[in-house]
Amino acid sequence: APTQAQMDWALHDRIERRQNTQNIFGANVVGDLFKLPYGTVSAAFGVEHRRESLKTVDDPLAAAGEVVYTGAQTGLHPDLDVSMNVTEVFGEVVIPVLRDLPFARKLEIEGAFRYSDYNTVGGTSTWKAGATWAPVEGITFRGVRSRSVRTPNFGELHEPQKSSIAGTVNDPCTTAYYYFSDTRSANCAALGITTPL
Repeated sequence: APTQAQMDWALHDRIERRQNTQNIFGANVVGDLFKLPYGTVSAAFGVEHRRESLKTVDDPLAAAGEVVYTGAQTGLHPDLDVSMNVTEVFGEVVIPVLRDLPFARKLEIEGAFRYSDYNTVGGTSTWKAGATWAPVEGITFRGVRSRSVRTPNFGELHEPQKSSIAGTVNDPCTTAYYYFSDTRSANCAALGITTPL
């Protein structure tokens, strides 16, 4: 049976403090641009600036590798005090092509673009292009093609790299498997293991 000291070590409550903040400043303009024969072109344009920060303080025992479920390696969960800034400009437009015609109750195309300038990874761009077609009332088809970007989070940017070997190897002669079948027991006995581990 484990001692009380071993139980205290294995069942220690890990206490980690995290503080996430995000400040967003933005402005946008939404409205109609001009008229076409089958409707009005509508658009949205804007700018946005975000600042995100993360501050973490890990449990001193976990940081020292003294907690059983942290990998027992120092430096795996370092204290962080980091921030990131991004400035973005974006635009979106919807253009009516046809409306209230046979097999074209509504046909419109749309497009969007966003440029983001991160102080961590530099500039990125995303876009979207699509169309909506309603041949008759009650049926609508929509298709969109887009490009998205995911930037790394604080952990991916600032925590040290670590590697591990996935998977486990189970001893077939442990109690959980020894009595699995008569053959298993016989094989373990042939190895000289007559009592399950």
